[in-house]
Amino acid sequence: MDFSPYKSPDIAERALSRPCRELDDDDIGPYAGSATLTVGGPDDYKYFLPRILELSVTSGAWIGADPPIVADHLVRADWHKWSTEQQSAVQHFFDEVYGWSVGAPVDSVAPADLWLCGNLLLDKEPSGLLSIWRGNDSPEAAYRLAEFRSSWADSFKRNERPPFWADLSARSWEAVVTWLLDPATKQQIEAALAHVADEDRWVLDQTLDLIASEMRQ
Repeated sequence: MDFSPYKSPDIAERALSRPCRELDDDDIGPYAGSATLTVGGPDDYKYFLPRILELSVTSGAWIGADPPIVADHLVRADWHKWSTEQQSAVQHFFDEVYGWSVGAPVDSVAPADLWLCGNLLLDKEPSGLLSIWRGNDSPEAAYRLAEFRSSWADSFKRNERPPFWADLSARSWEAVVTWLLDPATKQQIEAALAHVADEDRWVLDQTLDLIASEMRQ
């Protein structure tokens, strides 16, 4: 692989050190964060993509495994010009993992809002994605929603976009903001209070207090 002279050759060497399916986090993590930017090109990223996607769900403790980063690299790799079969595989993966992440056990996968962002960066229709989350009445979905709502509080005050969301289309951004500020968000969190684990309830309570404070202002 080609790489920037400002990058260590070890990054490419480790990524190429063994068959793709055998690479672990330490092997592929440094490459995945810089892929298509300072290490390797679009064809290289397509080669490593299946393993990057796999590790993004099973471990993924590195920035290149974050769904919005993967989506950004896909755009840079012109994934819309790939074969129909390859495009379909990417779309199916993002759809399935997002749907699972919404109600997945806490800390078992990257936050659902990051999978939502990744899907939207790949030009998915926002209404369908948002309805999946709203329609999930599990306490896990409410917990993740509470985390999402709280994490955006400061951004709302400053009227700016949080990290990862800057490249979203205006239409998708407005759809997410409208959905998150809808009274149904508060209702979904409240409905889960009696069902969420005791050690996790404080996250919901904190978010509801935040929403109440915003409504008083």
